[in-house]
Amino acid sequence: MTFSPRPLCWKPEECADGALVPAIITSKDGAWVRIEGYLKDCDDAVFAPTVCGMTDADDEGVFAIMRGSDNEMSLFTQALYVLDKHRFITRDEGVSIIRCKKDLRAARQLGRSCE
Repeated sequence: MTFSPRPLCWKPEECADGALVPAIITSKDGAWVRIEGYLKDCDDAVFAPTVCGMTDADDEGVFAIMRGSDNEMSLFTQALYVLDKHRFITRDEGVSIIRCKKDLRAARQLGRSCE
């Protein structure tokens, strides 16, 4: 699998614990590291390097069609799309991640800890 990284998108992101998470994911384990990082605070920006680094011209076309039909995809949704496309997650796992995000946000609104 090869990617043509975009400028400023290929550098690994440094996590709070000092570990580096590459923008371009090359394994299922790498995908789950990024997903787990996202689920810590449900910040869509966590996926920005991945979406930026792994989106090709075909993906950009899909995102443009969605945007043009007033169904713009969030970074979160774009990331799941790209990870599914490259078979790092299954669609069932994607649905589970969406459910987990929904549950985490609901718990936070109620002031509960999710840990």
